Amino acid sequence: MKQSKRIVSKTIIFLMIFMILTALHGAVLAYLYHNQYNGDLALILKSQENMIEFEQARIRTELRDVSQDLFFLEGIVEDHFTERSVSEVSFHEGSAFYGFLSLLGDLTQRYENIQIVSPDGDELFRKYYDKDGQFQVVPADELRKGIQGYYFQTLKNNAYSLYFSELKLAEENGVVTEPHTPVIRFGRAITERNGEIIAYLLLDYRGSLILDRLGEYEILPEESFNTYLINNEGFFLSSPDSRPTFAFQFPELKNKTISKELPELWLHLKMNDSGTYTYKENLYVHRRIELERIIPEERGEFLTEKSLNQRSYYLVYETPGPVLKSLSHHIIKSLFIPFLVTQLIILFLSILVTKWTNRLQRYQQKLLHFSSMDEMTGCMNRRTGRKILENYLSLSRRRNSILTVVYLDLNKLKTVNDELGHREGDHYILTMVDLIKEQLRNTDFFIRMGGDEFLLILPDCSRDQAQCIRKRVLVKEYKLNKAGIYPYTLGMSWGILEVAAERNITVPQILSEADQLMYAEKSNYPQVNDALIKEVEEYLSFDSVEIN
Repeated sequence: MKQSKRIVSKTIIFLMIFMILTALHGAVLAYLYHNQYNGDLALILKSQENMIEFEQARIRTELRDVSQDLFFLEGIVEDHFTERSVSEVSFHEGSAFYGFLSLLGDLTQRYENIQIVSPDGDELFRKYYDKDGQFQVVPADELRKGIQGYYFQTLKNNAYSLYFSELKLAEENGVVTEPHTPVIRFGRAITERNGEIIAYLLLDYRGSLILDRLGEYEILPEESFNTYLINNEGFFLSSPDSRPTFAFQFPELKNKTISKELPELWLHLKMNDSGTYTYKENLYVHRRIELERIIPEERGEFLTEKSLNQRSYYLVYETPGPVLKSLSHHIIKSLFIPFLVTQLIILFLSILVTKWTNRLQRYQQKLLHFSSMDEMTGCMNRRTGRKILENYLSLSRRRNSILTVVYLDLNKLKTVNDELGHREGDHYILTMVDLIKEQLRNTDFFIRMGGDEFLLILPDCSRDQAQCIRKRVLVKEYKLNKAGIYPYTLGMSWGILEVAAERNITVPQILSEADQLMYAEKSNYPQVNDALIKEVEEYLSFDSVEIN
C-alpha cells in the first residue's frame, strides 16, 4: 500500500513538474509565435499600404497629365479659332492643328478618342484607335453630325469648368462597344472672350492604363494578395477573380455589387477613408481615392473644386485567409524542431527534479515522523498540532477560506481502564483512531492532545462537512457496538468549531472554544447519544430497503 502511494506520489510530482515546465515552454513559444506572426503581418500591411500609396501617386500623376494635356490642347484649339469662324476652321490633314497633333505621338497614346465638337453637336475633328491599335483620323466627310452627349449640357452650364466622367466602358448610342474599353471622358468648353462657347474639346482617357497596372508594384509575391478597384456605388471596376466588372452598365448584372456580396466590408469602406479590416478570415487594406482631390486646380478662378464632379473610388488590397493561414503554418513549422528539442530537455529535467524532490520528501517525512508523531496512535503530537493550527489559521486568512477544528474526547475511557485495564483502554483508543482516520482526507490533520483527547484540523471544510465525517464514524461505531465485539460501548464526544477567515481569534481561543463545545456535548451525552443512535438507525434502515 505504501509502495503504491509512493508510486502515485512520484507520478503526481513528475506530472506537475513536467506540466509546469511545459506550460512555461508553451508560453515562451506562444510569445515567439505571436511576435513573429505580428511582425510578418505588419510587413504585409506596410507593403500593401506602400502599394496603395504608389497606386494613388500613379493615378494622381496620370490624371494630372491628362488635365495638362486638355489645357494644352485647349490653348492650341483656341489659337486655331482666332480670327476664323467655325465654318472656316479645319482640323484635318493640311491644317496647322493636324500637323501639330501628329507630332504628339506619346500624348495621343493615352486616349481612345480625341474629339472637337461644335456647339450644335457636329464633330469637327476625331482621332481614335482602330481595331489594330493604330491611331486614325476620321475623314471630314465621315464625321458625325448632331451628336448628343449628356455632358454637353454640363459643359454649357459650367463653361469654365473641367468636366470628367466616371470610369466606365465606352458606349455608342447607349450600348457598350466591343471590345470592352474602359475610359474616363474629359471635357472642356472652348469659349470666346465674351464667354460664348465655340466648341467642345473631349478626350477619352484609356482607363486600361490604370486598371491593367494595378498591383504591378509588388513587394510580396503576386499570389499573396488580390487588388480591387470599386466605384462609389459598390461595383467592381477591376477584379483578379471571376467577379464581373462594370456590372452597372449591364442590366442583368446590376445586383453584382460588393454591398450584396460583402455587406460588412462595404459598410466599413463607406465609413472609413482608409484603414484595415478583417472580414471572413480575409485581411483588407483600403483607401478612398477622390478624383477631385487629384485633378490640379488651374486656370485661376475658372477651375474650383466645387465645379468638379464627385468621383470617388475605393482601392482595396485583399490578403486571402489561406495566405494568412500559410503564414501561420510556416511559423509553426519553423518552431517545431526547437519545440521538440526543448521538450526533450524539459522531460529530462522533470525526471531529475522529480528524483531530487522525492528524496527530499522522504527525508522530510522521516524527520517529521520522529519529531511530530505520537508513537502509540500514529497521530501528530500536541506541539506539532499547535504549530499546524497556527499555520493553517494564517493561511485561511490569506486565502479567505474557512477552517474547521474538532475537539474529540473518548467517552468512559477511565471506566474501561479501571475495570478492564490499560491494555484494553489502549485498544479502545486505537480502535477509535482507526475509525476516524478512515474518514479523513489527505489534507486533514489528526492530533493527539493527550490521554483520551484528540484534535482534528480540517482546512477548507465547513461545519456541515465535519458533521458528515462524524456521521460516517458514528455508523462504524454503531455497527461495532451492535455486533458486541467489545466488552464496552464505543463512543466519542465532538466539539466542532468553524473558524471564518475574517474572525480575529488566536489558537488558544480556538482550542478553548472547541473544548467547551465538546464538554457541552459530553455533559448531555445520554440525550445526544440517543438522538444520534436514532438517526443512525433510521439511516441504516432506509439504506437497507430493497428497491424492486
